[in-house]
Amino acid sequence: MVDQLKFLRTCGTTLTDAEIFAAENHFQANKISPSDLLASTSKAIVNVIFHVVSENKTVSGGDVSDSDIAAQINVLNKAYSLSGITFVLKQTTRTVNQTWFNLVGPGNAQQMEMKTALRQGGAADLNVYTVGFHTTQGLLGYATFPSSYSGKPIDDGVVVNSRTLPGGRETNYNLGQAIGHWVGLFHTFQNGCDGKGDYVDDTPSEAEPAFGCPEGRDTCPSDGKDPIHNYMDYTYDTCMTEFTNGQVKRIGEQMATYRNHRVSKLMFTSLNSMLLLGSLFAFRETAANLRGSSLERRKCGSMPSKAQVLAAETHFQAHRLTPEASFGGTSTMINVHFHHILADRSKDPKVGYISKNQTEDQMRVLNRAYTNAGINFTLVNTTYTVDKDWFSEVGPGNSFQNAMKRSLRSGGAADLNVYTVGFEKGDDGPGLLGYATFPSSYARNKIDDGVVILHSTLPGGTTDKFNLGHTLTHETGHWVGLYHTFQDGCSGKGDYVDDTPPEKTAAYGCPSGRDTCPGDGPDPIHNFMDYSDDACMTSFTLGQIDRMRSQMLTYRNVTLPRLL
Repeated sequence: MVDQLKFLRTCGTTLTDAEIFAAENHFQANKISPSDLLASTSKAIVNVIFHVVSENKTVSGGDVSDSDIAAQINVLNKAYSLSGITFVLKQTTRTVNQTWFNLVGPGNAQQMEMKTALRQGGAADLNVYTVGFHTTQGLLGYATFPSSYSGKPIDDGVVVNSRTLPGGRETNYNLGQAIGHWVGLFHTFQNGCDGKGDYVDDTPSEAEPAFGCPEGRDTCPSDGKDPIHNYMDYTYDTCMTEFTNGQVKRIGEQMATYRNHRVSKLMFTSLNSMLLLGSLFAFRETAANLRGSSLERRKCGSMPSKAQVLAAETHFQAHRLTPEASFGGTSTMINVHFHHILADRSKDPKVGYISKNQTEDQMRVLNRAYTNAGINFTLVNTTYTVDKDWFSEVGPGNSFQNAMKRSLRSGGAADLNVYTVGFEKGDDGPGLLGYATFPSSYARNKIDDGVVILHSTLPGGTTDKFNLGHTLTHETGHWVGLYHTFQDGCSGKGDYVDDTPPEKTAAYGCPSGRDTCPGDGPDPIHNFMDYSDDACMTSFTLGQIDRMRSQMLTYRNVTLPRLL
């Protein structure tokens, strides 16, 4: 079983509270209202310059076709058909540059070099760049805001993953929605349930982004149901269907104020809730997520289906072994085999190199987390393997991970094998922090047993918010038999542990006081089996430790003493 969150839509277009406050103050002081200026019903023309950046002249290398670009423009125009804006493809440029394709990310040197070389036009011209984001894994795109143009014209535009164009390979995010931020909109969950939200009066408040398409979700009671179908949320492309009249009005005002576009009055007089728009920004997971710098969200690949959980739990209850109540015993030793996969032979952390000290730091983090469970993890072996394909392509259940595990796995059911990789490519890799097998899976597929994690999540790694070592703590939690704290949401048997409060959805960051299942206690945001930032994770419950003991004895023939 694998912990599969796949891609979560997450946005690399983020502003601090101070930046938003300053931008909104400037906007209110200088706002131009198109409805005050225009009686025309002619549409505003936005010229689009499409810059295709690829690593080679193949589709998989990022060389998107003219037909894909035309399809993207059609998607935009259908989405904006009632908004008073028409997008016209003015020019397409094609550049083969492996460095730009792989390394471009928000604000970095590579993106500035790319934009300096390629950007055309002025504030009213939309420059779209397609790249691969192979080092900012999980990123689907990011954009600049209209108010940013005057301060840095060369930076203006939208950067997207080439696989998200219509018909692309990015499942759930390949219909081509784009540019919501570029025309001046914030996320629907901006400021959560408090403050001015997204500065639009008719979008219901939302405590946090929605993923998938969670019908009926309501995270800010009394303000109406969450706007999961709004293009400025984080739901799947197929779930996004609308903008509010207030958002459309804001677009017109932002475009008139900062991009000198006088959008026609029909934008404000003939709209309803079926208005379509596009949202672009950075989408990643777990997650969000900017890999190697600032992954916003934890993304775990160990997400068994309800049917899989039911089958596993039925088997567990039928075969469950209960350890003797032997208080005061010594810790049980679990042998750990670390397998570091590298993209090349250089001792560069970017290609997967992990130092001895870093591995030892990870072992200390793991042992501190499990000390009350009576487990002592002991490093018995460390291997280094140079294999670019394994580093980049390994993902849950694919042929690359199977080949890697067949070649490297050591020991039996009681031995923890940990593999560190890059998760750069493939359907499941980008945006993933890790995944693990469960104890009950061992008998069916022994060679698959173990934990796979992103190399930069070890202590001192480069993945911000997830570089204290608790990705391995979390994934090892699955390996010893634990589910996520938000398993089954507020209903059902949850995570099959009695003393973990139910939780409707995963927690991100460290949202103190969060309570998504009222009446059952605050959400367990500090639990190692939630999705909080590493610094927020501090504990397992006694019930989880009891479950570990039974799972380990039943499926791994390991007896854990009661030390509590």
